[in-house]
Amino acid sequence: MMKRLLTLVISIPLALLCSTALAVDTTAGEATFKAQCSECHYVDDFAGEAPADLIVLITQDDTLAAHEGKADLPALSAQDVANLAEYLAAGQ
Repeated sequence: MMKRLLTLVISIPLALLCSTALAVDTTAGEATFKAQCSECHYVDDFAGEAPADLIVLITQDDTLAAHEGKADLPALSAQDVANLAEYLAAGQ
């Protein structure tokens, strides 16, 4: 519960200030996607979405709950989420 609350506290301001809050690195976002997401998701599923909307999606309770208990899925930092959202939005 505390982990989810902390994620929510971090994600809302981050979603509002996505491009200015953190310097994003789409290369790092790609690495995160390939290491943790690509087994179940496709990049083009998220293409064209706004990075801020993707940040909210990635950090919402339903998404976190759906990924709980999956092997090899460590929690993402706010920087990881910002990088991942930028990468996914670009649909590369």
